[in-house]
Amino acid sequence: MEDSITVSVKIDAKLFRDFAIFDVFQMKRRWKSPILFALIMLGFAILCFSRYQTAEQAIFIGSVLLAVGFGLPIVYFVNFFRSINAQIKKLGLSTPQPFYTVTLTEAPDGIQVVTKNGEAAQYKWDSICGLYQGKSCTYLYVQNSRAYLLPDRDVADKSEALWSLLKKHVKQ
Repeated sequence: MEDSITVSVKIDAKLFRDFAIFDVFQMKRRWKSPILFALIMLGFAILCFSRYQTAEQAIFIGSVLLAVGFGLPIVYFVNFFRSINAQIKKLGLSTPQPFYTVTLTEAPDGIQVVTKNGEAAQYKWDSICGLYQGKSCTYLYVQNSRAYLLPDRDVADKSEALWSLLKKHVKQ
Protein backbone atom coordinates (compact mmCIF):
# COMPACT_ATOMS: atom_id res chain seq x y z
CA MET A 1 0.00 0.00 0.00
CA GLU A 2 1.14 3.52 -0.73
CA ASP A 3 2.24 5.85 2.07
CA SER A 4 -0.57 8.25 1.17
CA ILE A 5 -3.58 8.51 -1.10
CA THR A 6 -4.39 11.87 -2.62
CA VAL A 7 -7.74 12.62 -4.25
CA SER A 8 -8.35 15.86 -6.13
CA VAL A 9 -12.10 16.28 -5.85
CA LYS A 10 -14.25 17.81 -8.57
CA ILE A 11 -17.93 18.27 -7.84
CA ASP A 12 -20.66 18.53 -10.46
CA ALA A 13 -24.43 19.07 -10.26
CA LYS A 14 -25.38 15.39 -10.02
CA LEU A 15 -22.84 14.64 -7.30
CA PHE A 16 -23.91 17.73 -5.32
CA ARG A 17 -27.62 16.86 -5.65
CA ASP A 18 -27.07 13.21 -4.65
CA PHE A 19 -25.09 14.27 -1.60
CA ALA A 20 -27.61 16.93 -0.53
CA ILE A 21 -30.46 14.42 -0.73
CA PHE A 22 -28.43 11.81 1.18
CA ASP A 23 -27.33 14.28 3.86
CA VAL A 24 -30.74 15.82 4.50
CA PHE A 25 -33.05 12.85 4.06
CA GLN A 26 -30.95 9.83 5.04
CA MET A 27 -28.28 11.16 7.36
CA LYS A 28 -30.28 13.84 9.18
CA ARG A 29 -33.71 12.30 8.52
CA ARG A 30 -35.41 15.63 7.92
CA TRP A 31 -38.23 13.95 6.04
CA LYS A 32 -39.80 12.75 9.29
CA SER A 33 -41.26 16.05 10.53
CA PRO A 34 -43.17 16.96 7.34
CA ILE A 35 -44.51 13.41 7.02
CA LEU A 36 -45.54 13.32 10.70
CA PHE A 37 -47.26 16.69 10.27
CA ALA A 38 -49.15 15.39 7.21
CA LEU A 39 -50.25 12.27 9.10
CA ILE A 40 -51.47 14.26 12.09
CA MET A 41 -53.43 16.63 9.87
CA LEU A 42 -54.84 13.65 7.94
CA GLY A 43 -56.01 12.15 11.24
CA PHE A 44 -57.77 15.37 12.22
CA ALA A 45 -59.30 15.64 8.74
CA ILE A 46 -60.64 12.09 9.00
CA LEU A 47 -62.08 12.94 12.42
CA CYS A 48 -63.82 15.99 10.91
CA PHE A 49 -65.15 13.98 7.96
CA SER A 50 -66.56 11.38 10.34
CA ARG A 51 -68.60 14.11 12.09
CA TYR A 52 -70.17 15.57 8.93
CA GLN A 53 -73.73 14.63 10.04
CA THR A 54 -73.48 16.20 13.48
CA ALA A 55 -71.11 19.15 12.93
CA GLU A 56 -72.16 21.97 10.67
CA GLN A 57 -68.82 22.81 8.98
CA ALA A 58 -67.12 19.40 9.36
CA ILE A 59 -66.54 18.82 5.63
CA PHE A 60 -65.14 22.31 5.14
CA ILE A 61 -62.80 22.10 8.16
CA GLY A 62 -61.71 18.59 7.18
CA SER A 63 -60.91 19.81 3.68
CA VAL A 64 -58.88 22.74 5.02
CA LEU A 65 -56.96 20.43 7.36
CA LEU A 66 -56.28 18.06 4.47
CA ALA A 67 -55.08 20.89 2.21
CA VAL A 68 -52.80 22.34 4.89
CA GLY A 69 -51.62 18.88 5.98
CA PHE A 70 -50.44 17.97 2.52
CA GLY A 71 -49.73 21.45 1.19
CA LEU A 72 -47.08 22.48 3.72
CA PRO A 73 -44.98 19.31 3.36
CA ILE A 74 -45.18 19.64 -0.44
CA VAL A 75 -43.99 23.25 -0.14
CA TYR A 76 -41.15 22.08 2.15
CA PHE A 77 -39.91 19.48 -0.34
CA VAL A 78 -40.31 21.78 -3.37
CA ASN A 79 -38.34 24.53 -1.60
CA PHE A 80 -35.63 22.04 -0.64
CA PHE A 81 -35.12 20.98 -4.25
CA ARG A 82 -35.28 24.57 -5.46
CA SER A 83 -32.57 25.53 -2.99
CA ILE A 84 -30.37 22.70 -4.29
CA ASN A 85 -30.83 23.95 -7.84
CA ALA A 86 -30.04 27.51 -6.73
CA GLN A 87 -26.84 26.34 -5.04
CA ILE A 88 -25.84 24.39 -8.14
CA LYS A 89 -26.33 27.49 -10.25
CA LYS A 90 -24.50 29.72 -7.75
CA LEU A 91 -21.51 27.37 -7.58
CA GLY A 92 -21.43 26.88 -11.36
CA LEU A 93 -21.66 23.11 -11.15
CA SER A 94 -23.03 22.53 -14.66
CA THR A 95 -19.47 21.34 -15.34
CA PRO A 96 -17.29 19.64 -12.70
CA GLN A 97 -15.49 22.21 -10.55
CA PRO A 98 -12.38 21.54 -8.43
CA PHE A 99 -13.24 21.99 -4.75
CA TYR A 100 -10.55 20.45 -2.58
CA THR A 101 -7.79 17.87 -2.36
CA VAL A 102 -7.91 15.17 0.30
CA THR A 103 -4.75 13.36 1.35
CA LEU A 104 -5.11 10.27 3.52
CA THR A 105 -2.18 8.67 5.37
CA GLU A 106 -1.61 6.03 8.02
CA ALA A 107 -0.70 8.66 10.66
CA PRO A 108 -3.14 9.24 13.56
CA ASP A 109 -3.89 12.70 12.15
CA GLY A 110 -3.87 11.30 8.65
CA ILE A 111 -6.59 13.32 6.93
CA GLN A 112 -5.50 16.55 5.31
CA VAL A 113 -7.80 18.70 3.20
CA VAL A 114 -6.74 21.69 1.13
CA THR A 115 -9.52 23.72 -0.50
CA LYS A 116 -9.24 25.36 -3.91
CA ASN A 117 -8.69 28.66 -2.04
CA GLY A 118 -5.64 27.23 -0.27
CA GLU A 119 -7.30 26.80 3.15
CA ALA A 120 -6.00 23.70 4.93
CA ALA A 121 -7.56 21.48 7.57
CA GLN A 122 -6.30 18.37 9.30
CA TYR A 123 -8.37 15.69 11.03
CA LYS A 124 -7.58 12.70 13.21
CA TRP A 125 -8.83 9.28 12.23
CA ASP A 126 -10.51 8.76 15.60
CA SER A 127 -12.58 11.91 15.14
CA ILE A 128 -14.37 10.62 12.02
CA CYS A 129 -18.16 10.57 12.57
CA GLY A 130 -19.12 8.39 9.65
CA LEU A 131 -18.24 6.77 6.39
CA TYR A 132 -20.96 6.09 3.82
CA GLN A 133 -20.95 4.77 0.29
CA GLY A 134 -23.28 6.67 -2.03
CA LYS A 135 -24.26 5.82 -5.60
CA SER A 136 -21.04 7.09 -7.11
CA CYS A 137 -19.22 8.61 -4.17
CA THR A 138 -17.90 7.97 -0.67
CA TYR A 139 -18.99 10.42 2.02
CA LEU A 140 -16.42 10.93 4.76
CA TYR A 141 -18.00 12.80 7.69
CA VAL A 142 -15.35 14.53 9.79
CA GLN A 143 -18.08 16.22 11.87
CA ASN A 144 -21.85 15.75 11.96
CA SER A 145 -22.22 18.89 9.85
CA ARG A 146 -19.16 18.49 7.60
CA ALA A 147 -18.47 15.79 5.05
CA TYR A 148 -15.92 15.40 2.32
CA LEU A 149 -16.96 13.71 -0.87
CA LEU A 150 -14.62 11.26 -2.53
CA PRO A 151 -16.17 10.63 -5.96
CA ASP A 152 -15.46 7.26 -7.57
CA ARG A 153 -14.39 8.96 -10.82
CA ASP A 154 -11.73 10.99 -8.96
CA VAL A 155 -10.47 7.98 -7.04
CA ALA A 156 -10.38 5.67 -10.09
CA ASP A 157 -7.34 3.37 -9.85
CA LYS A 158 -6.84 4.04 -6.12
CA SER A 159 -10.27 2.76 -5.04
CA GLU A 160 -9.13 -0.53 -3.47
CA ALA A 161 -6.29 1.12 -1.56
CA LEU A 162 -8.63 3.93 -0.47
CA TRP A 163 -11.30 1.56 0.84
CA SER A 164 -8.70 -0.54 2.62
CA LEU A 165 -7.30 2.55 4.34
CA LEU A 166 -10.73 3.93 5.24
CA LYS A 167 -12.03 0.62 6.62
CA LYS A 168 -8.84 0.18 8.64
CA HIS A 169 -9.14 3.55 10.39
CA VAL A 170 -12.86 4.34 10.53
CA LYS A 171 -14.75 2.43 13.20
CA GLN A 172 -18.48 2.15 12.52
